[in-house]
Amino acid sequence: MLNTRNNLFPLQNVTTSESIGLLTASATGLLTGFGSTKHRSKFEDEFANYVGAGEAIGFPSGRSSLAALLIANGVEPGGEVLLTGMTCEAVPQAVLAIGATYKWVDINLPLLAMNPELAADAVTPATQAIVVQHSFGLSVDLEPFRTLATQRNLAIIEDCCIALGSSYPDGTLIGTGEFDAFWSFEVTKTMSAGWGGIAMVKDPERAARTRSIRDSAGKHGRVRSAQTLSQAAISAMCYRPQLTGLLAYVPPLLDKLGVFRSSELRTGGMQSQTPVERYGAAGPDSTWKYLIHQLKRLPQQLKRIQENNRVYIAALESVGVELPPAWLADTNVFLRMPLIVLEREAFEAHMWRHNVDTGRWLDWPVSVYNTQNAFNYSPGECPVGESVARSISNVPTHIAMSKKDIESASIDVADYFNANNDAVDFMSRFLNGDSE
Repeated sequence: MLNTRNNLFPLQNVTTSESIGLLTASATGLLTGFGSTKHRSKFEDEFANYVGAGEAIGFPSGRSSLAALLIANGVEPGGEVLLTGMTCEAVPQAVLAIGATYKWVDINLPLLAMNPELAADAVTPATQAIVVQHSFGLSVDLEPFRTLATQRNLAIIEDCCIALGSSYPDGTLIGTGEFDAFWSFEVTKTMSAGWGGIAMVKDPERAARTRSIRDSAGKHGRVRSAQTLSQAAISAMCYRPQLTGLLAYVPPLLDKLGVFRSSELRTGGMQSQTPVERYGAAGPDSTWKYLIHQLKRLPQQLKRIQENNRVYIAALESVGVELPPAWLADTNVFLRMPLIVLEREAFEAHMWRHNVDTGRWLDWPVSVYNTQNAFNYSPGECPVGESVARSISNVPTHIAMSKKDIESASIDVADYFNANNDAVDFMSRFLNGDSE
């Protein structure tokens, strides 16, 4: 199994033929241009049909989707948005980009999601919206947020970026309710051709405004578009467990040389009150062509991921880890299987010795790069979020892994916990409400 922890661009679901197609589109686009939007329009229709509620509007990224939704839902420059105290830095970047401000709200256990009671306490006269995040594929109970929004005249936007395919306990797909929602197709997500995001807007007037915001951004030039496609193709080709692990170092090398661009934008360049001027410009239409391919095979992919989830869950339970009921629901699709580990460095070293890719997502409630100060986060502001960020690691569930790979990785996980009884006790107590 390929250890990809040093691969900055781990596209997991792009096939070899799709990679070749992306490279071909990159080359031909340099000669003929990237003016079409037909594939984006088709993907919007098909994604809306998949979700079954609202109008789908494609964007170049998840963060630009969120920025447009905030504007369309009435968030004004200077307005305040409540954010989950354990999230990707793209979320506060989107708020900053429209000239708004935000306030961090700590998370609860075991859902790793915004604590609704703390959210109610955090609302001020300046608060205009709440971004409710479904973490790792665990569904959030929206009822207390719905009540709060009604009482205080707030907009609710669902962050479904790492919950594609997950459902609520009643089987309803996350993102299908009355609130607007957005997904990301960035390189580490369930579906990705390198870039992209989509907003699902439930009200026709808001949808028209959201689409207008998107369309006013214009498009990338030929060179930028070709770079986007070739980066996705090369990264996907290098992420092949069947090939030598040396290929995992190619994308980071190209990134250091400036050939590749990161999906992460630094805060200093995101202060404009017009998000489309900074990062809303549309990328090449061929990206959407391959997202259409992936959407068609999404049901089979989700089924496989859930099967992989269950293998890890069985391994954890076999060594005595007591997982809360919310983690055992068949409606969850864990993008990566999260683990709460007492000695994270030791656990990751153990997994790496067995060539199993691990990830952290975050070291602090805002960013894996420990740049929380850049996002106006003060240590101690979200103690539960901090405790999770210090202890969370995760293991892969993607379909590029064979059943043998998953079984081997689950044995490695079980071996570590079996040899460390204190780790079993720590994860069990933590997830069941004791984070001390």
